[in-house]
Amino acid sequence: LGEYAVGGGNARNSVMITLGTGVGSGIVINGANVARRPELFPFATHHVAACDNHIHDCGNFYPAASGFLVGHAWGNLLEHNHIHDLYYSGFSVGWSWGFGDSSCRENRIGFNHIYNIGRGMLSDMAGIYLLGIQPGTRVYNNHIHHVSGRVYGGWALYADEGSSHQIWERNVCYDTKNDAFHQNFGRENTLRDNVFAFCGENLVRISNCEASDHTGYRFPGKNYSCDFVMYRNILIADGRPFFRASYLENFDKNELFSDCNLYFDLKLSEKESIVAYKLKRANTALPGAETVVHEYLEAWQKR
Repeated sequence: LGEYAVGGGNARNSVMITLGTGVGSGIVINGANVARRPELFPFATHHVAACDNHIHDCGNFYPAASGFLVGHAWGNLLEHNHIHDLYYSGFSVGWSWGFGDSSCRENRIGFNHIYNIGRGMLSDMAGIYLLGIQPGTRVYNNHIHHVSGRVYGGWALYADEGSSHQIWERNVCYDTKNDAFHQNFGRENTLRDNVFAFCGENLVRISNCEASDHTGYRFPGKNYSCDFVMYRNILIADGRPFFRASYLENFDKNELFSDCNLYFDLKLSEKESIVAYKLKRANTALPGAETVVHEYLEAWQKR
């Protein structure tokens, strides 16, 4: 097969299959975007359960295909899937860029094992990729490792353009080419109780922020909290920085709230890891950037 092996555009279906060599890619769940027509939500694609699937060695004909592609669909359950040896993302959920209305929401993605994906062929991919505003969507208890993009974008968890109102919790991610978690301008997401370790660049990356004018996207109104809340996570590094950001304001208290996290660098002492990890990533193109970042660090430690 050159395309997706299973396609769904209905409601309350269950999928349980094994897909292997010779298949274009895995499972697609999609429908019409009815975000601006609430009265049509009962007729949209929703509540599809895709559990206990084994998807592997796919993408030979179309490398940019994901193991799971969820477009305009809501309330779906994607659990206990075994996904490996793909050239692109394990899960790609969402089909609305920026802060536009979307009917993709309330999806549950959990207890999946995802590894050996990307395989150095394509960039801008992840073990689990979310896009756009998705209230009620949760990503939880996933085991993700050995993710490798070609030039950039070998992430374990990726909250892309406009990702908002999502919860990422209790995931274990390690051995990625780039970062464990990357958010590319979103708002009010929660990152909690995760374990991130031994990634190729950093552990948490923040690209752009809503207090700045760097994104080109704006959302209506001023009822805005922050980019994301991060607490009770364990971050383990081996000499690389814990964080990476596009702009210094990404670390402003109005953009990122961080508390009760454990940071440990195996190549530094406990005191050194508190002080030194972000100085390595200071944007030296900005005057005084190292001092400013150092002050952010000290403020975090006093919270």
